[in-house]
Amino acid sequence: MIRYTNILYHEYEGLSDDEKKENSYCIEYSDGGKDWKVNGLYHHEDGPAVIYSNIYSYDTSGENKFWYLNNIQYSFKEWCKILNKSDEEIIFLRLKYL
Repeated sequence: MIRYTNILYHEYEGLSDDEKKENSYCIEYSDGGKDWKVNGLYHHEDGPAVIYSNIYSYDTSGENKFWYLNNIQYSFKEWCKILNKSDEEIIFLRLKYL
């Protein structure tokens, strides 16, 4: 399991490139959005790696949650398959995030 350091966006922006690339962060934005990054790449194995706040939706479909592994975006279904999520885990994730 990856341990993420919770950090505010303005604090994350103040980090050196080396600090960003050598650690795992959950970056929190003032509008409520969050990004999970590992070694500077979008990556989260326990949920979406990008969550935009309900205030903003930057995707034309209206989605505000995006599933990434190693900076590659997947659909929820693809992400679950790659991580070999159990049926119980998928139900939990759907209830929590979708």
